[in-house]
Amino acid sequence: GGGADRATSACLHRDSARLFVVDGVDGDVVVYDVSNPSSPSFAGAVLPPSPSCGFDPGPALDVGCGSSGPVAITWSGETLEFPGRIQLIDPLTLAELSAVTTFGANPVDIDAADDGSLFAVACAGNRPFTGGGDGRGYVTIVRIPPGGAGAVDVHRDVVPIPFGAFAGREA
Repeated sequence: GGGADRATSACLHRDSARLFVVDGVDGDVVVYDVSNPSSPSFAGAVLPPSPSCGFDPGPALDVGCGSSGPVAITWSGETLEFPGRIQLIDPLTLAELSAVTTFGANPVDIDAADDGSLFAVACAGNRPFTGGGDGRGYVTIVRIPPGGAGAVDVHRDVVPIPFGAFAGREA
């Protein structure tokens, strides 16, 4: 991954001195060590979440992080049952700590608390269509519990905020 005209989203994880970049052409996430900003070096790539229970992740859509804590990556998915995934990874090892399903399809934007304890993921939604699409947009809130990202409980730490029907037009 990586190259001219390809970066669609990036976040700088200050504590690890790592830059996480969504490659909009390949749909993957590449990582650079920027501890020496005048000479960034390639540190690796993040693997998408494993297919599970019928969800086969599409391309990465966004990446977000605070100065510390995990890094969040959203992966597309366009079915009612599997609208998208939020993957939480360790910024140093690039290993997956957990992954949860988003509320709403098309998880296009991530905002993070500075300490990495809370993520808000905007899901643009999709039009209702035969066999899928609920026509709603959501913000999915993910709280990182005291046990860390690997201890996220989808019934306690992942909460939706629903919005009105998707009109098919961006403002």
